[in-house]
Amino acid sequence: MLGDKTLKIQPSLLISEPEKSETWSDSFSADDFLIKQNILYVNVFYEGGCDTVFFKLNIVEDNKKAAVLALQCNDKDPCRRLIKKQLAFDISNFTQKKALKILFPQKEVIYN
Repeated sequence: MLGDKTLKIQPSLLISEPEKSETWSDSFSADDFLIKQNILYVNVFYEGGCDTVFFKLNIVEDNKKAAVLALQCNDKDPCRRLIKKQLAFDISNFTQKKALKILFPQKEVIYN
């Protein structure tokens, strides 16, 4: 379950399309999603423990009625310990849309 501890809110690193390169396609899983006060909170699981792993939220589609965002990972960490981390992204630019779809590995979350 998502906790109430203080998190550093990540500005959503928004680009026109998700990058297709291997640099941002590393494996991770995500669960326990929450949008509260225009902040997307999500727990992610990945292999690591020795180095920094980066996550970013990209625009896949954005129009007046809906937005589609995708969470991506860059994991160059050579270690293989299972890590659980809570992320927080500012999505205030998208919460006024009629529909918001967020793509995670093997999941789609739709907010109306």
